[in-house]
Amino acid sequence: MRSTGIAQYEPGMLRLFAGFCIWAVGFVALYVGHALSCLYAAPASPAATAVKLALIAIWLLHVYLLGAMAWRSARRLYPGQDGVAVDRPSYAWFTLRLVLLLDVFACAAMFATGIPIALVAVCQG
Repeated sequence: MRSTGIAQYEPGMLRLFAGFCIWAVGFVALYVGHALSCLYAAPASPAATAVKLALIAIWLLHVYLLGAMAWRSARRLYPGQDGVAVDRPSYAWFTLRLVLLLDVFACAAMFATGIPIALVAVCQG
């Protein structure tokens, strides 16, 4: 029987791509929401302000989620805070490092994706 503790955790293929899947969902949600607000809301209306605040909330939620995933990946990679040595096969170390890097890059990509939404007015132009 396999233990599910942090020290025994070995990520699978689904976990490798989970960060960028969440980034893709956030990207689509932000830019479809932006496009629909351009279609249905006047640029200077209170509805446009409400839509912009909702888009910023969606963006920050995705950044938080991806940041939490990266934090958890780092904790799984370095679980020896209590002084217990962890014996893992070399492929487990590789996949744990790869998951951490992919999570960090997905979080950075989500942060960069939302900056235009936060800084530019909805449908300016």
